[in-house]
Amino acid sequence: MISRRRSRPLPRVELEAGPSAPGWLLHLGAVLVTAATPALAAWSAGVGDSSPAGGRFDRLGVVLAILVAVTTALWPGYRPGLAGIGAAVLISALVPREGTVTLSVWLAPLGYLGLRLNLWAANTWLTARVELAALARSARVDAWVVGATVTIGLVATLVEGRSMVGIAVGAVALLLLVCLMAYSRKDPS
Repeated sequence: MISRRRSRPLPRVELEAGPSAPGWLLHLGAVLVTAATPALAAWSAGVGDSSPAGGRFDRLGVVLAILVAVTTALWPGYRPGLAGIGAAVLISALVPREGTVTLSVWLAPLGYLGLRLNLWAANTWLTARVELAALARSARVDAWVVGATVTIGLVATLVEGRSMVGIAVGAVALLLLVCLMAYSRKDPS
């Protein structure tokens, strides 16, 4: 039996891979974006607030961001992504002033991006590589979700008469997703 295996030639296998991203970059992105969601919620809650309550939100945001970052680094997946979103919602619910609806709408694309990065990181080893075409396949749907959320945020911001900084951040996120989709459709020849 062993001699028959040795006598057979091994099949030739050719593999061609397109441009790829390292797995550690997806993990790092998941940690940073998921931790940034509650941190930005706390920062937004304390902006222009010189009272002690503003500092309390900053400290709460830092503590929650660190907890979410450590959890994401150790166990990427749905739970840390949802924990980052939940922490931002908790901080938004505790804000004692107007503007929490607009704040929540602008943090939604960031929370969604953190959740998607967590899912990719959970299915990727740190030493692995992920083809950009595979990332772009899900980016098409993600672009629609982020685009719809940014549109809702734009309407909420215009109705409320607040700053347009969130529109710029959302537009940059949408532009990056569109560039990734366009890059994946290029013909390599």
